[in-house]
Amino acid sequence: ANAATTGNHANAATTGYRANAATTGEGANAATTGEGAVAAALGVKARAKAGAGGAIVLAHRSDDGALLGVVAAMVEVDIRPDIWYVLDADGRLTEDATQ
Repeated sequence: ANAATTGNHANAATTGYRANAATTGEGANAATTGEGAVAAALGVKARAKAGAGGAIVLAHRSDDGALLGVVAAMVEVDIRPDIWYVLDADGRLTEDATQ
């Protein structure tokens, strides 16, 4: 299963083996569960989470949307499962305090 959305505050969520979710737009959210699933949130102030065996990708953008970098992380290697992650002002992966 795959889900893709765009727009400010858009949400994409999937579940299942190798299910993927991708979203763009300011404040957009991407979430997946299932082994081999990837959640990609590519907008300004976006967040992502994935379940056990999955991964996330977040785009680091300036406030005006310019791409500054991309961060990818594997669940259980780099991050914890089922936790929302965001990038801080320096592009470092951090748990979202607003959970």
